[in-house]
Amino acid sequence: VTDTGVYWGYRTSLWASWSSTDPESGIVECEVSAGTSPGATDVATWRRVGPATSYTITGLHLSDGVTYYFNVRICNGAGIWSAIGSSDGVIIDSTPPTTPIVIDDGDTTSVLDRLHATWFSSDPESGVVEYVYCVGTSPGATDVASWTSAGTAHEVTLTGLAIDPMLRYYFSVKARSGSGAWSATGCSDGIGYTSGAAIWSRFRNDSRCQGRGLFNATRTSDLAWTVTTEGIVESSPAIAADGTTYVGSYDGKLYAITQNGTIRWAADLGSPVCGSPAIADDGGILVGTFDGRIRSLSKYGDQRWSYATGGMVLSSPLVKGDIVYVGSTDKFLYALDLATGAKLWSYPTGGGIYSSPAVDDAGVVYFGSDDGALYAINPDGTRKWRHLTYSSIVPAPAIGHDGVIYVGSGDGYFYAINPDGTRKWRFETRLPVDSSAAIGPDGTLYFGTGYEGSDGRFYALRPDGTELWHIDLPGGGMTCSPAVDPSGTVYFGTSDKKVYAYISTMQTSSPGQGGTSQTIVPTKIWEFATGDSVASSPALGADGSVVFGSYDGKIYCVRDTTSKDLTPPTTPVVTVPSATMMVGDRFVASWSALDPDSMVAEYTYAIGTTPGGCDLVGWTSSGIETSIARDDLPLEVGRTYYVSVKARNPSQRWSDMGVSPPVTVAPEVGFDTLASLKTHVDGARASIAGKTVTAVFDDCFFIEEPDRFAG
Repeated sequence: VTDTGVYWGYRTSLWASWSSTDPESGIVECEVSAGTSPGATDVATWRRVGPATSYTITGLHLSDGVTYYFNVRICNGAGIWSAIGSSDGVIIDSTPPTTPIVIDDGDTTSVLDRLHATWFSSDPESGVVEYVYCVGTSPGATDVASWTSAGTAHEVTLTGLAIDPMLRYYFSVKARSGSGAWSATGCSDGIGYTSGAAIWSRFRNDSRCQGRGLFNATRTSDLAWTVTTEGIVESSPAIAADGTTYVGSYDGKLYAITQNGTIRWAADLGSPVCGSPAIADDGGILVGTFDGRIRSLSKYGDQRWSYATGGMVLSSPLVKGDIVYVGSTDKFLYALDLATGAKLWSYPTGGGIYSSPAVDDAGVVYFGSDDGALYAINPDGTRKWRHLTYSSIVPAPAIGHDGVIYVGSGDGYFYAINPDGTRKWRFETRLPVDSSAAIGPDGTLYFGTGYEGSDGRFYALRPDGTELWHIDLPGGGMTCSPAVDPSGTVYFGTSDKKVYAYISTMQTSSPGQGGTSQTIVPTKIWEFATGDSVASSPALGADGSVVFGSYDGKIYCVRDTTSKDLTPPTTPVVTVPSATMMVGDRFVASWSALDPDSMVAEYTYAIGTTPGGCDLVGWTSSGIETSIARDDLPLEVGRTYYVSVKARNPSQRWSDMGVSPPVTVAPEVGFDTLASLKTHVDGARASIAGKTVTAVFDDCFFIEEPDRFAG
């Protein structure tokens, strides 16, 4: 006789299967019973089930933690009954595991292709034998990863994802006990994206120099603010996670500007700033100057250290881990210690370095030099390879997802170089390419040609080097490097004093003879005029901002000023009806928050034994509901609980956490006599035993003492 295994998850039934043979007269009848020992019938007496080979005994009243045995005896065609066969016993475990506590990697992650979470649940009877998880953009949702078994593992890392920086992601987990019972679903509190300490961390944004933004930028060219400096602004902005813009000027200052256009501080560096600042993970800023120094500043503008090179630093620094990479016109690429500024190594080239470096996942550094070569330098400072063009390389190389390096040259060609240093293809432009390429979400390559005072052309190329489209720019020679957002809209400035926003669209035409053809063409979304040439490359902010400088000495921010919401909702105010409750009462709480600029789009709440804790109920979305009334919680007498709540607005900004006053679970008040019970507070919970119920109505019932004493 074989039962369900060590554990069974139901208290009203038992199941088993069996096998037996009788070569002579065969099997004609089976009887089954159940008991708390092999062969016993104290749970279910013998019942006939015909010639079945499995059966479920129902209508039982079993107890958790008790072992039960399924018994079978079989009668053959001659009317002879077999000896009793019994299962090896099954333990009842009808209670599910605890709701898993699910913890992701914090409120934000700085990578766009993976998510990680850990969890824990327990089942004191039969243990947890399996976890399943899913991932979605709301608690319990499966739009990122459907329900998947993790076995008994307590964590998972999902890779190969394409995280939308505008969304939050939630892990949901369920646990299964050895008896087959499933827990309630536990959810993480959600995780969103931020690029470490920055939204646009440096020139070209990421370490691969792809020039791609995390957020869709404005579809209108409304001027949000301007800041006027005392020199031309060729420096490209960097934008921190709090929305602060950092940008340099030829007036020798590095500016820190709030999202609303207020100058937070301006650090006087004593030398013009041409290159772009870079934001380190701790919020510090790295920037180079004409006097040949690379400087490290705190986010408050205080200088931490400076390192002197032998030429001007026009290259924009790159921070990768604990190392700062930057080039100088003294013909060297430098690797400096981020914390101290000490030189780790330097690599000599045959010309000044204006190109800003890019770094791949293996730590190989790529940059161009005035000697016409593209260099690949190993992490230890040794050369991996060098690829020669026929003129100086000023742009920063861009590294594609497949490791191909894209860069333009003053020789009038745009190059695609394989990771081993061989040429994959080149595209003839007939004008110098000083514009660094942006790589769109679909792999399209965007860059411009020309120089100050010349005509220019803006190109969109396929990854195979064939032209998708181009835009002629009369009088608009382009040294600015474009930025592209997740929608594929590309933003760039030119020497015609304007900044443009274009997107690729499909155009249908009728070439004749009844047929149609479709062509991808550039469509202008908007243009914005400044007072002089724009060589500063746009940076894209989380609020849809496009920020850039101009030779007119101003820093501009354009965005849709009608839809901005730069502030999170207010901290939720969480209330409970009473500081005490009884076991069996519903756990009730309510809350409220405001967002004057838009609305509250979602609340999440957790319940725990500490303020902000989630050991009773993990972070759970309530949508826009502002209250809960839970009657399914395993509350413990004498323990104190807190409800914690956060609010989110449509701009994905989360409020600070609001916490309720403490709620303590009190023991029931017990009474011996009706006389003492009548002295208790009306409406309060109480218990009394050993009395006679004499009448029951919809809204009340009557009890009396056993001796009929008035009650």
